[in-house]
Amino acid sequence: MEYGRWSYNDTRKTITLNYSSGGSDEYTIAAIGANELILINSGIESITQLKFIAAGKRHSDKSADPYYIDNNRWRIKPRSSETDSLIKKRLKDCLHFYILFYRNNLAKEEKIISFYGLPTCLKWYAGGIYIVKENELAENWFECFYNKTQAMKAYRLMDDLIGKKYKWSKENISWVKEPAGTGADVCQFVITSGLWLHPPTFCLLQSVRPIWLIS
Repeated sequence: MEYGRWSYNDTRKTITLNYSSGGSDEYTIAAIGANELILINSGIESITQLKFIAAGKRHSDKSADPYYIDNNRWRIKPRSSETDSLIKKRLKDCLHFYILFYRNNLAKEEKIISFYGLPTCLKWYAGGIYIVKENELAENWFECFYNKTQAMKAYRLMDDLIGKKYKWSKENISWVKEPAGTGADVCQFVITSGLWLHPPTFCLLQSVRPIWLIS
């Protein structure tokens, strides 16, 4: 995951991105509104306009924002090998991110969901979830861990949890139609005990690309 810090120059109306891996980019604000931002990459003298759209809402508690840096540390590749407990914590933090991701979209009353660019070992559907086949895991999943071996440890932990037998309702429930209060608890796992806190309830939410910039 690419991440870093940003700074705003009010006089020049520019946003500077400083990457954790080194280097930077500068963008000029061409237009801004409650739910729209248009930038031009002035650092490379581009004239192409980049349009960003948001719901025009913000979190009063930054820890509830799925894109707050502390909710994304699981996506940052560790510099050294991790213990089994740290691998488990990384997986739990991954699931916690998706809980916040769903709650965020529910709060914005979005209609369609997109997991574009988000690392995961799961496939998400309106009526349930599936574990991704081992040979179909995306490279960005492996980049969340020290190496492939440790990424596969987390994958198998998730696979074991998904494979457990649970007592589900025999009714043909459409999770999409469940109330928002239930949907907000999507994918709330207790990994240490291997139990669900809530059934996997899903809503069709609007496409939102992840924003990595943290002030």
